[in-house]
Amino acid sequence: MAQHLLGLRPVAAPGIAVVNGKIYVVGGCADSNCTASPDVEVYDPTTDTWSSAANYPHGNSWESCGGINGKLYCAGGVNGSTTYTDAFVYDPASDSWSPIASLPIDLWGFSGRRRERDARGQWRGHQRVQHSHQPRIRL
Repeated sequence: MAQHLLGLRPVAAPGIAVVNGKIYVVGGCADSNCTASPDVEVYDPTTDTWSSAANYPHGNSWESCGGINGKLYCAGGVNGSTTYTDAFVYDPASDSWSPIASLPIDLWGFSGRRRERDARGQWRGHQRVQHSHQPRIRL
C-alpha cells in the first residue's frame, strides 16, 4: 500500500492534514471515475519517506480533514452518488480510526473547486470557492 502515492496510482480529491509533523493523505479518487479509496498514506519529511496507515473506514473522496492535538479528524465526503455526514478520528499511536459525532448535513469539498449535482444527480459546474460544499437548506 505504501507504494500507491509513489506512482502506482494517481490520487485526486483526498483529505489532507498535518499531524505531528507528518502529512496524511486520506482516500481520494482512485481512477478517472472518482471511485473513492479508503487508503491512507503518510509522508514523513524528516526521513523523506512514505508509509501506509490504517485504512479509512470506507472509500471516500472530497472529505475535510484536520490535525488537532496529535490526532487526525476527517468528516463528510462523497463516494459516487453517496454523500457522507459521518466523521472519524485517527490516532497515530494505535493506528486506528474511531467514529465521532456526525455532521448535521452532508458536507464535501475543499478550498479550491466545488462541484454540485443537479436535481437529476448529474455533476455540474466547476466553481472556485474558499469554502466547502454545503447543500442549500430550505426552511
